[in-house]
Amino acid sequence: MTLGILTARARVGVVLSACLLAGAIEAQAQTTILDLDSEPGDYIGQGLHRTFTPADGAFSLSRNFDNGVSVSFYGTDPGVWWFLDFAAPADVPLAPGIYAGAMRYPFQDPTAPGLSVSGEGRGCNTLTGDFSILYVHYDAAGEVTGLAATFEQHCEGASPALFGTIQVNAPLQAPPAEPVALTAVVVNGNAQFTWQRPPTGWIAHRYRLEAGVGPGTTLAAFETTGEMPALQLSGVPAGRFFVRVRGINESGLGLASDEIELLIGPGGTSPPGPPLDVAATVTGSTLSMTWSLPSPVGALDGYVLEAGSAPGASDVAVLPLGATPLFTYDGVPPGFYFLRVRARNQAGVGPASSELMIVVGGVPAPPGAPQSLGATVTGSLVRLAWTAPASGTPTLYRIEAGSRPGLSDLAVALTSAASVEATFALVPPGRYYVRVRAVNGAGSGLASNEVRVVVAAP
Repeated sequence: MTLGILTARARVGVVLSACLLAGAIEAQAQTTILDLDSEPGDYIGQGLHRTFTPADGAFSLSRNFDNGVSVSFYGTDPGVWWFLDFAAPADVPLAPGIYAGAMRYPFQDPTAPGLSVSGEGRGCNTLTGDFSILYVHYDAAGEVTGLAATFEQHCEGASPALFGTIQVNAPLQAPPAEPVALTAVVVNGNAQFTWQRPPTGWIAHRYRLEAGVGPGTTLAAFETTGEMPALQLSGVPAGRFFVRVRGINESGLGLASDEIELLIGPGGTSPPGPPLDVAATVTGSTLSMTWSLPSPVGALDGYVLEAGSAPGASDVAVLPLGATPLFTYDGVPPGFYFLRVRARNQAGVGPASSELMIVVGGVPAPPGAPQSLGATVTGSLVRLAWTAPASGTPTLYRIEAGSRPGLSDLAVALTSAASVEATFALVPPGRYYVRVRAVNGAGSGLASNEVRVVVAAP
């Protein structure tokens, strides 16, 4: 099956190149095409090679019952029609990647992908196969608006295969989009890097990990040998490094992921990641806090609790704690406090958890965090919109933009509390990490969710 997938992938470039060079197909056909290459003895394709474009009929996309994607093609000639169904295991949404060991949709096992290609009165009773989702796009309502896939299908366990490529409202192949959620754990000089595949765009066939001693710099680079979004390295030295990862496919090197800062102590071990699921309750003057293990964990010796009078500050208390993810304190003085937890080990103290604000004694306090921050980009015009915080009455909003998550080193803007949106024109090309805080007479409150805003070069 693996050889079949590689063969089907190679056919993508051949088919698309033929479309571009032929010149007889309109621009829309360069991104919408069904190509079927049937081996002799294959019942579905009858051993023929056939290609359909919008000039030959109508294509449509829809979500199917297993959270996958269905494609239908109805030709302008009588009796010409084709149906294609793709579904991921366990009814999860279809995403870019390789789906091996497919069974006939919709009768596949819960742990197996679903696949079905039928047309013109011929379909499989049972089938085996594989498919690769190269590109899939969903709109704000969750409806599928674009798809690119290759597939290999065998009917009734037979050897002859139907190979194919389907593209509907999909771009020509391009380098992969940026991977997401890069993390690193280093213990005794052995590093484990993991990340997630790009959620949209063309898939990566391998990855390149880049590390430098300054933001955006590359001192060393390492490539994976396959599509697995992980890499292990040994002999990693102590130091402070900035790390990012990129996908690679036939079209070249893709965009870089968000960069992470990696600190490695003299013993070759990195501090733990941020603790998760931090929660706090106040009863009278008693504070109770809980949290979950950091991600990534690595080596863990204990925690540090920070309390401040403003977001990000630790001017009230810095308390070393044991390895139990629990803290209780009686007799908290009246006031409002901003709390966060960090994990520690022999390499040092790791990044902070999400921040909480508590109010003791009913004193005036800053507003809560604005909700549901979103961004739209049109050329160099950026529009932000959010909803008001659930607690407190803002007098204004503070918009922060940084070059990396959590930073506000690029811009800070204040807007009236009468509006929960802001528009910025002529924003320079770049990648911005943006959040909003509500402000009143007591000060600035917690940050909203953070959004990444990408302004492309004209």
